[in-house]
Amino acid sequence: GLIEDRQGHFDKALAAVRESQRLFRLRAGDKPSSLIAKAGMSIAKILLKLALVEEDPAKRAAMEDEAIERETENVALFEVTCGEDSPLTASALKGLGEALKRRGRLQEALKCFERSYALEAQKDAFDLLAVMEVHNSLFDVHMKLVRTGSELDRAAFRSYMPTVQTALGRV
Repeated sequence: GLIEDRQGHFDKALAAVRESQRLFRLRAGDKPSSLIAKAGMSIAKILLKLALVEEDPAKRAAMEDEAIERETENVALFEVTCGEDSPLTASALKGLGEALKRRGRLQEALKCFERSYALEAQKDAFDLLAVMEVHNSLFDVHMKLVRTGSELDRAAFRSYMPTVQTALGRV
């Protein structure tokens, strides 16, 4: 599925990754499994890629809604199997934030990006690019909120300073 995704064959990739997740679910039984979440992250990413080119608004919305469902489950599974402060949880939160942003659920997206941002900055395997991607997503949501008539949330920006300081200290 991942090879098909990289080659731009998103429909084939989605089918393959869905099958992988189905098999992981069977193997796990009733137990939570990070493999289910890993496959779920791929499903959500592919759905969002497909939604970008989908012309039918109802189908596009359904794809984005399913991406939200997958990423919500992914966050929960990673929190249980890897921990609330796991790098995998951070990645799933970023994915959930992206899906929520696509659906216009900006306040919810903001919460996901805020949490992901803090986790990315403190990861053992520090990745400045990953921190900057979440940083940009977080600020993009703030700007979208301002464009929709909300006041700029200066207190939120001040609350990000410890995360910024953590990241700067690691560069």
